[in-house]
Amino acid sequence: MCDDDKYQYIGYSSGFLLSICLIPQIYKTIKNKSANDISYIWQCLYFFGLTLNIVYCYLENIIPILIPAILEITLCSILIIYKLYLDLTNKVRNVDTMLSRL
Repeated sequence: MCDDDKYQYIGYSSGFLLSICLIPQIYKTIKNKSANDISYIWQCLYFFGLTLNIVYCYLENIIPILIPAILEITLCSILIIYKLYLDLTNKVRNVDTMLSRL
């Protein structure tokens, strides 16, 4: 095995580990049905940074970073969509509660 192959494995491994870091946050959010502690600003900046990273890796053909970045942006998208869903359903519940008190 040449040194380039070792570096490829290091790249894939590090990218995979960084990508799956979002899984515990997604699990906790789904389990608790709350995303109040997750900032939209953080999510948008993170998503935008990942998008730029994917474009750069694609243009430079850096596959060991590109593949995990795609996984990471997928997980980030799931978290954003679920937070939007929870926020909208909570607003509807609050309105229903307010109307039922009238």
